[in-house]
Amino acid sequence: PGAWATVQIVLGAFAQLAPRIGPADVQSLPYAGGVDIPVAKVEGCVANKSDTSEICVALRMAALEYSAPGACWAQVTVPFEPMEAYGRTWIRDARTALTKLQAANPGYRLTISGIGADAMDAIDSVYHDFPIIAGVTGGVVLVFVAVAFRSLLVPLRAVATITLTLAWVYGFADLTYEHGILDGLHFGGLRGVGAVIYIVPVMSFSILVGIGLDYDVFLLTRIVEHRTAGHVTRDAILLGLCQTGHIITAAGIIMAIAFCGLMFSSIPMMNQLSFYLVFAVLFDTFLVRSLVVPAVMSLLGDANWWPLALRAPLRPPAESFERKSFAP
Repeated sequence: PGAWATVQIVLGAFAQLAPRIGPADVQSLPYAGGVDIPVAKVEGCVANKSDTSEICVALRMAALEYSAPGACWAQVTVPFEPMEAYGRTWIRDARTALTKLQAANPGYRLTISGIGADAMDAIDSVYHDFPIIAGVTGGVVLVFVAVAFRSLLVPLRAVATITLTLAWVYGFADLTYEHGILDGLHFGGLRGVGAVIYIVPVMSFSILVGIGLDYDVFLLTRIVEHRTAGHVTRDAILLGLCQTGHIITAAGIIMAIAFCGLMFSSIPMMNQLSFYLVFAVLFDTFLVRSLVVPAVMSLLGDANWWPLALRAPLRPPAESFERKSFAP
């Protein structure tokens, strides 16, 4: 009886503290629609299964639905969609109210569950760990590239250009699917839906990093080969870009075509995943790998290879490039 009365008090107080609901929106076994249900009445109906009155049938069903040994739960009906933006605000406010009620009733544990609350908990959990995942991935890329090319600036530049691609992809995806800047195209796969589905940026992150790193290492390996063969850094960059540019471009186009198939799906998550992959491949192929990386490496010059000491160029800059590029 003491616990029964406590549940009634807690649910009644919660109906008053939680925003945009009232007593009629809270249904449970001890408390329903603002009315306290006597424990003796419930016990009598549960014990006497031959009583087929409407109230006893309802109480027996409620006992099965809302109670378990040592626990009781209530159903709260809210006047809005729990998965919308305000749903997250409401859940936070409702949990704040439960924290106050639990402080006043220390012997009880009060929680909120359901589709909206569980989704919010999943999102918070994923994005709590996402910065750690991104940091560890970036650290692994730094170590891998530094060991492979024995340089400090090359891995820093690699991480910076990969981050540039990620920033553009994430930003443009937000403009597309949350703000609907491409709705004028009247294409379902690019239609704004009010938000980016939370799992897509996380799920695509490692794939995008892998694509960017793959193209970067492919280009960089050829540049290093020409530099160690005796060409000056600028010529090595030009030769490496000329020899790998068409391969990187062809590979990017092929991958974009392959990923583009998901854009025709009727599932918004598949559309968004396709957009992340296609836009990242095209942006990385035609802008980052073809323009940004060669430009940055040209500005850095021989500092690219620090602290590795490469041998001095064997030919003057113009001669080395012209002989390699135009000799029959």
